[in-house]
Amino acid sequence: MIAMDQLVRAVYADLDTDIITSISQVDLAQLHAHRPSLAWEDAVKTLVNNRLPDTPRLTALAYQAVADQLAADRQ
Repeated sequence: MIAMDQLVRAVYADLDTDIITSISQVDLAQLHAHRPSLAWEDAVKTLVNNRLPDTPRLTALAYQAVADQLAADRQ
């Protein structure tokens, strides 16, 4: 089994968190002005996804973290 905390640390280390932490109530309000039926949780997901468009890179980081963990376990 892959330890979740190791996977999170590996991906987080290469993640530009300023992009995510800069999301504000104003951003949520603007999104709701355009899409009023959107649930709050879905609005947050939308804003994060819009600010992190490089999902393949994050997927590659997660894959590499898993591969590294498996290689370390085999040693």
